[in-house]
Formats: sequence, structure tokens, C-alpha cells
Amino acid sequence: IQTYFNGVPHATSATTTAVASVALSGEMLPYSCSGITGTFSGVAIDEILVVAIVPPVTVTSQPVPASRCAGAAASFSVQATGTTLSYQWQFETAPGSGVYSDLADGAATAFTASGSRGPSLTLTPTSSTSIESGRRVRALVIDGCLSVSSNAAAWIICTADFDCSGTRDVADIFAFLSAWFAADPRSDFNASGVRDVADIFAFLSAWFAGC
Repeated sequence: IQTYFNGVPHATSATTTAVASVALSGEMLPYSCSGITGTFSGVAIDEILVVAIVPPVTVTSQPVPASRCAGAAASFSVQATGTTLSYQWQFETAPGSGVYSDLADGAATAFTASGSRGPSLTLTPTSSTSIESGRRVRALVIDGCLSVSSNAAAWIICTADFDCSGTRDVADIFAFLSAWFAADPRSDFNASGVRDVADIFAFLSAWFAGC
């Protein structure tokens, strides 16, 4: 088997009918390879091992955690360098589990995903209580046979930001109390199925705890 490095025949090539192991000393960069059969320069061969040097995939900008009010969409993005990049976003199956599953665009039980195979991902909850706070997302960046995972970024649900202003402040307390007195279903803060005084204490506890 004749091996080539950047188009030049490699000195440590081997001729064998079995598997040849060729040491590319000093040239062990990430590479992809494929086997082909036929003729080369008019000479019949069993196989040519084609080695293509591929630069490593490098994540240059990591996803950052997103803190959103209950029911609001969250967006994450990643940037990387490589030759021909593709992406696969993944979502943690339970907060802190470290176990991830691939995302696909479209509606799921808890949220709708958009951009799951691109550099930017948006997740929109199906309801204000459908997402557990703290679940993380990460991006798998792929370049041919090489891949690298980004850092994981948490999706924090800030239930205390009741008016979805992006800030936890006194206005949220007034917004919650207004919803509670108006019998707004959102004011069943502890999800007990009953709107009662316990919801007020539950909300105030979350508000003082912060996001």
C-alpha cells in the first residue's frame, strides 16, 4: 500500500495484502481517510490509502446560560472554526444529569425547537410550567469525521420575574398580586391546582430567593 502525504509518496509506505500500519511521524494531525481500488499511474493496485489532513474543529464562542421568565423563549449560539461545519444541538434529559439527547426542529412535549442543526438555537416552552429550571443545552460541532462538543449552558427559569420584564423587581410582586386577585391561572404558583394564600407565600419565597 502506497501512502501519500500532501500528494508526495510517503517513505514509510508498505506493500502487503494485509492491513498496513504506517507511522506518519511528526505529521499526526487530525485526518480523514478512505480506501479505493483500481489503478494508479497505470499500475494495478489493491488499495490506495488516501490521507487528507484536516484542521481540528475549534469552538471559538461558547453558548452562555439564559435566564428567562416562565413561558419565555430562550436562545443559545455557538461559533467554531473548521472546513465544512455542521451542528447538532443537544438537551439535557434532567437538570444536572449530564445525559443529553439530540434535538430536532418542531414541537415536543415541553417546548418547540428551532435551529437545532445550525449555529443558533431557540427553545420556546409550550407552557409556563413545562420546563424544569436548570436543564442545559450544548452543541455538537461536526466537520467531516471530526467533532467537538461545546460547553453546556443552563436554561434558568426565573419564575420570580412574573411580568417578564427581564428584571426581578417590586413590579413583579404587584403583577403577581394583581393576577392572584383576578383569579389568573398563572397565580397558582405552587401548581397545586388551587389558587390560595399558599401561592402568595410561594411566590414571595421565590422572589426573595432571586433567579
